[in-house]
This record gives sequence, structure tokens and C-alpha cells, in this order.
Amino acid sequence: MTNLIAGLSDVMSAEIKNLDAIANNTANLNTPGFRAEYASLKNVDFLSQVQSKPAGEYVSGSLGAIQSDRTAVTQRTIQQNDGSIKSTGVNTHMALRGEAWFVVEKNSQLYLTRNGMFKVDSDGNLKTSAGESVVGEGGPIANLSGAFEVAGDGAIIMGGKEVGRLMIVAPTLGAQFTHLGNGLYQTSSFLEKASSNSYSVLSGVYETSNADTATDMIRLMQTTRHIETIQRSISAYDQLLNVGVNQLGK
Repeated sequence: MTNLIAGLSDVMSAEIKNLDAIANNTANLNTPGFRAEYASLKNVDFLSQVQSKPAGEYVSGSLGAIQSDRTAVTQRTIQQNDGSIKSTGVNTHMALRGEAWFVVEKNSQLYLTRNGMFKVDSDGNLKTSAGESVVGEGGPIANLSGAFEVAGDGAIIMGGKEVGRLMIVAPTLGAQFTHLGNGLYQTSSFLEKASSNSYSVLSGVYETSNADTATDMIRLMQTTRHIETIQRSISAYDQLLNVGVNQLGK
């Protein structure tokens, strides 16, 4: 019985993390290129699985593990659907369509972003709004000394000639992402060059957050109700346990 309560407590903890993810989506509604994120659980038969295992033993879960140390049973997944497009008319601003990412460099480390509000610094280097270097297939994009255009496949055209090409990548299927703030993401997944027919680059625009307020409101209500149901279940099982102990003591 106590194992059952522990299992339910772990699920409630995971759902609280889902509330945190929803709140983060709301806070980033106006963040260019932000990817909405959710903490998800698959249905697990806790009544059979938790009761059949001794305390502390691993209990198989669809997206994690239930353990006596309250290990989280969540998997945070970002949404890959495109956000809306906003026009700026600035040729250094870019947006991606499709499940692909720009690559930027910061402190010799590579990161992913969908925030294409780039700029050219005084030395002709293409940078993010926060100052990270935008990476091309031959390294950081530099020497942009004049007006240029960006083709749909990421080629940078200046004076009628290709002077560089954006590095556009696609993580492997099922990749997990970590949002680092300022539009940067990190993944431990293998990155490969995105197929040219799987994305397109638009210039003079930027991509807004793909978080959807209506979807988040529905998830918020569903998650809150689920937490309340689990709380009532824990309370009921706890009362039954107390009754059993009292009866055994007579």
C-alpha cells in the first residue's frame, strides 16, 4: 500500500513539472523562435506495477522510472511545429520552415536556435542579437561587407556570387532538447545536415514562438484536475492504511 502511495506521489510530482513547463511557455510567448515544451507521461498501471515490486526496486514506466527516491517520471518534449512569421524587411533577419535549426557558436561550443534575428557586426560577421556567431558550412559566416541575399536553401548571395551557406541541421528522431535561454537550445542527439527538401529559409522576417495559449490553457486545466485526483487518491489510501493498522493493533 505504501508503495502505491509513493508511486502516485511520483506521478503528482511529474505533473507539477508539467505545470512548470506550461508556465514557461506562457512566459516565452513573445520570444522569437521559442519552442513550446511539455512534460509528458504515458498511462502506467500503477495498481499492478507498484504493488508487485518491493520498495526501492525499479518499476518499469513508459517514460521513466518510479522509485522510492521520487525519481521524476517525466520526459520534456519540445513542439517542432513552425511558429508564425513576422515581417521586418531587414535582410539579416531569417526564419526557418520545417523541422530544422540554425547553428550558432558561443565560447567554442555549438548550439541550436530558431531565433533568426541576426545582424552583421562592424567586422562583417553574422551574429545573433546576443552576439553569438552564426555558423555556416565552412565555419562562422564572415566577410559580409555589402548587401546580400539569402536563398531558400540557405545560400548567401553577394554580388551575384555565393559567399557562404548557412549550416542547417536536423537532430535525429526523438531527440531531447534543453532550453538554455536567449533562444539557444542544446541536444545530446546526433546532428546531421538537414535535407534540402525538408526546410526553407526566409529572409526579411523572423519566427515567433510556437507556443499556443489555447492549447496551454487546456493542458493547464487537465493537469490541475489530474493533480487534484491524485491528491484525493493518496488521501483515501492513506486513510485505508491507517484503518488497517488500527484494526491490526486491536
